[in-house]
Amino acid sequence: MEVTKTELARRLDISKGRVSQLIRQGMPVLPSGFVDLDACCRWIDQHVDRAHAGWGSTRKTPAAPSPPETAARRQPTNFPPPAPPPAIGADPAKVLLVAKAKRALADAKRAERLERKQAGELLERIEMNAYITNFSLLVRDHVLIQAERLAAQVAAMNDEKQIYDLIRRDGRMLLENLSKAIAASGVAEKAVVQ
Repeated sequence: MEVTKTELARRLDISKGRVSQLIRQGMPVLPSGFVDLDACCRWIDQHVDRAHAGWGSTRKTPAAPSPPETAARRQPTNFPPPAPPPAIGADPAKVLLVAKAKRALADAKRAERLERKQAGELLERIEMNAYITNFSLLVRDHVLIQAERLAAQVAAMNDEKQIYDLIRRDGRMLLENLSKAIAASGVAEKAVVQ
């Protein structure tokens, strides 16, 4: 979630000047001048030593050789690795800052979902389940009575091409009904909220 530097300072309970210092030390900033809250929190967790008052120093970690990658150690590339739980005796300021950052991110995501729901862009899971049920019933009813609907017509036909065309038209009719049901519901333009 993109926030201003002032908002980042407020959410992390640090001064705006400290945010500027962190940016000079390498904390990521978007080209728009905003900051990605999640990326900043991860950067702070990895690069800032908060043992000093006002967490004044940046960690200098030596580059360790990376172990060979095994299938068990591979992480999906689109997700950051999970943060380990805080160790016993961990710096309380660090633990508090990380907790504040996680809470701020969760609050921001919750507010964004609420805004999108109020704008009509999201469906509740219950609404989506009702839509799926109705959609499934439409398909089921069409397929279950297909034999009764087409049997007499097929029995009267001798030409294989006519039978083929009849079955094909029936399939198209199902697809048209499904397309109309999707368009009428507006579900294609909405996302689902858990």
